[in-house]
Amino acid sequence: MSGIELRPLSSDEAPALVEVIAAAHRYDGFPQVFTEAELLEELVAPGFDPAVDGRIAYLDGALAGWSRVWHRPSDERLERAYIIGTVHPDFRFKGVGKALLAWGRERATERLLGRANDLPKYIRIDASDQVPDAHRLYREMGFTPIRWFEDLVRPLAGFSAPPIPAEIAVVPWDAADADELRTLHNAAFRDHWGSTELDDSGWRHLLAGHGTRPDLSWAAIDQSTGDVVGFAGRGTLNEPTRVQS
Repeated sequence: MSGIELRPLSSDEAPALVEVIAAAHRYDGFPQVFTEAELLEELVAPGFDPAVDGRIAYLDGALAGWSRVWHRPSDERLERAYIIGTVHPDFRFKGVGKALLAWGRERATERLLGRANDLPKYIRIDASDQVPDAHRLYREMGFTPIRWFEDLVRPLAGFSAPPIPAEIAVVPWDAADADELRTLHNAAFRDHWGSTELDDSGWRHLLAGHGTRPDLSWAAIDQSTGDVVGFAGRGTLNEPTRVQS
């Protein structure tokens, strides 16, 4: 690994780094287009310092991959830190992924141990089943698979909306309800595995996120009380997780 150099992450590398991510997505079969605007948005997320919490890897002077550590402080139930990133297909099996993951594990540990509480603390990393090499690397670096998620896909042709209960009104997203919807989101996910409450800054960051479509988002209102009882958002309101490979 003598030719591998890890440098602090910077927005200056965003255009080239997006090409690395796109190449990795094509190679790994992910039906996702990750744009430069989305990357730049991640670099200014609340609580994230790219120079400290991110690294880009160069192999013999060529941009080969990246990694970042994302941690939303909790002080409730548990603390979790994510390691996120990828390696360009042309630079795999050359130690780049291992170097990035070793750095990410160390930085995530620092972030978690820096929390002044006695909550359980976890480092989390995700990988899709179609990337078996990532699974092997993670096992080698001490990670254990503990949970699986499904990606559900269906054709839009022939779609019909299910009936809405008479006591519920589905109305367009209203920015005036943003804080109420954040409270609802936190309540709905309070017992969800691995979830951390969104504070106001994190919620506002999602609402202003690239690709967020308030015009295609809806809230469900209990007509007897006027309370918001659910919502469906389009775009970064779904808070997707990136995959490391």
